[in-house]
Amino acid sequence: VLGKPAGQAIQQEFNIPSEALVSDPIEIGDRQCLFTFLPHPNARADRTFAKCLNDHDLERLRTFLITE
Repeated sequence: VLGKPAGQAIQQEFNIPSEALVSDPIEIGDRQCLFTFLPHPNARADRTFAKCLNDHDLERLRTFLITE
């Protein structure tokens, strides 16, 4: 999810804590989904997964992508 407005909408819709950068797995339809929140591409801040996520969240995301 890119940008604050989109992130806030997803967090509100799926009851994800506002401080979370990576959600817990959420079932949508018949799939498990993980939301990851990054700054908007035009933001004047770090915008890559490696720079925005801590090592634990980055590893959770990698593991989820490999297993799903």
